[in-house]
Amino acid sequence: MAHSDSESERVPNRFAAELLMPEKVFKKRYKALENSTYYEKIAQLIEDFGVTQTAVLKRIEELNLNSKSKEA
Repeated sequence: MAHSDSESERVPNRFAAELLMPEKVFKKRYKALENSTYYEKIAQLIEDFGVTQTAVLKRIEELNLNSKSKEA
């Protein structure tokens, strides 16, 4: 039953992420921090968007930003 609870929470969680950390804004801010260390980047995103570390890390994963290299 826990599996169905996770499924029922997926849509509201996705909505909240988009509301608090809109994709375009989040990507732009993430890119602006490209010269920061990983930890500085995470800390700044937490501060900028007023969300938890877990929320920032999940959003980075959802937007596939963690797999991008520094190539221009």
